[in-house]
Amino acid sequence: MDKFAIEDPANGFVATSSPVDPKPSLRIVDGRVVEMEGVGEADFDLIDEFIARHHIEVSVATEAMATDSLSFARGLVDINVKREELVCLARGMTPASDEDGDAHARELQCGRSSRAVAAVDRQGRSPDERGPSDAAKQSTRVISPGASARPRL
Repeated sequence: MDKFAIEDPANGFVATSSPVDPKPSLRIVDGRVVEMEGVGEADFDLIDEFIARHHIEVSVATEAMATDSLSFARGLVDINVKREELVCLARGMTPASDEDGDAHARELQCGRSSRAVAAVDRQGRSPDERGPSDAAKQSTRVISPGASARPRL
């Protein structure tokens, strides 16, 4: 959320990782998605139906769903991981498993961006080149959590 609002999961006021979010799950029978996030094929709504028929790549779904969400998130922010690998895995993930990875990625990106801001200030000076007053100013700067966007897949 942000600094002005307090999360209240009991009343549905939560940005991510709500206790009522569906748990990632996928069941495939004869090359067809028959259950996703605990919802059977007969109960799919329009969006679930579209995801099951046009998004989920059944040939990689087992591997993708078995991938640890933190490992996937690290891949999203690691410049050494090829985009094609991430896209392939994402095509086998359900929305809940993808969101789980995204939540980890946001945490990793915020940490990485704050370290980058601490390493170089607006004038391009490293911490060693700044004086004590510059360091104090730098530590009070607020970083917007939405400042860095997730790479598009």
